[in-house]
Amino acid sequence: MSQNLLQPFRQPTAKIIGKVIDENGVPLGEAEVTIDFLIGQENGWGTRDLTHKGLTGNDGTFTTSEQSGGTAVLSAIKIGCYKTVTDYYTFNKKNGGRWEPWNPTVEMVLKPIV
Repeated sequence: MSQNLLQPFRQPTAKIIGKVIDENGVPLGEAEVTIDFLIGQENGWGTRDLTHKGLTGNDGTFTTSEQSGGTAVLSAIKIGCYKTVTDYYTFNKKNGGRWEPWNPTVEMVLKPIV
């Protein structure tokens, strides 16, 4: 029996909110957000990304969830602004089948291109 070594093994689910704001703290709607959940491989060799993309609403937020190894990277971009990428966001602990804190908000500040 052959095994696909690139398959992730089942890990807890993480839920996260990416919030995009300008330099004055004003929420930015229609910014493109990418959230990459890092997930370990079943064979123990490295990680891969499970990517979610979407646009922020008028409140500047985009929410998503996915199984995760406990780490996510967020980025945002909008026409007329420089792209921003967060450091790794690491969840604190596993609680049953999900990561805690559940549904944290990670802010990203977009600066205008001048």
